[in-house]
Amino acid sequence: MFEHGPAARALTALAAAAILCAAVPAGAARLGDPTRPTPVHPHGSRHHAQRWRLDYTLVGPERRLAVINGSTVLPGHVVDGARLLRVGPGHVELRYRGHRIEVTMATSAVKRPARHRVPKEHRP
Repeated sequence: MFEHGPAARALTALAAAAILCAAVPAGAARLGDPTRPTPVHPHGSRHHAQRWRLDYTLVGPERRLAVINGSTVLPGHVVDGARLLRVGPGHVELRYRGHRIEVTMATSAVKRPARHRVPKEHRP
């Protein structure tokens, strides 16, 4: 009654694959990297802020820069349509289409400089 030849096996494999694909939730393919920090956006609209990912900031006495969406940006320069206005430790302020947007790194990713301590034996 049923064939057990190559065509029947191929049809069975195709049916099994279709059932497995239907069983996978639709959103599973769009999962993000769970180790990547979630951006925090206290100012500006969340829609705009999601366009930029703050990877790194460098704040020093002589120089300030940020790495946004993988590009190194200096204050006054443009990244993905937004002008970088300010760079602070772990956050930046952008201007995009007349709106000010603050993009912040996750707190666990922000590193503060250690205070320079002189050992007691070297103090005057």
